[in-house]
Amino acid sequence: MKLKNLAYLNVSFNSLIGKIQTGLQMLKLLKYLDLRFNKFSGDISSVLMEMQNVEYVDLSSNKFSGSLDLDLENSSFVSIVQYLNVSHNSLVGELFGHDGMPFFDNLAVFDAIYNQLVGPIPSFTFVVSLRVLMQLL
Repeated sequence: MKLKNLAYLNVSFNSLIGKIQTGLQMLKLLKYLDLRFNKFSGDISSVLMEMQNVEYVDLSSNKFSGSLDLDLENSSFVSIVQYLNVSHNSLVGELFGHDGMPFFDNLAVFDAIYNQLVGPIPSFTFVVSLRVLMQLL
């Protein structure tokens, strides 16, 4: 892969369409990913689970689907990410089922508004770094 040293990727506010191709895990130095305001689609959990060292992730205002019920114990993503915005998509199901919030050690900003999420809002008690929690209802 020719972009293996890529640390910052911003393709926001374009008209990009389609699914995110696998291969994000090859971008081991990627710290910042901004894909907002496009027309990307596909299962959001598969996109998030591929990220290893990303601290800033904005996937808002796309057409991502699926749930946020990630394999939290087997992903380095959840312990590293500081900013996660998945608002304005077509996400369904429970929000980080199985009370997965304690795995988000460094999460400071989380936004998941305007989706079709259901169920109880998980406890954010153990996410001591959380500073901004956007309205989830």
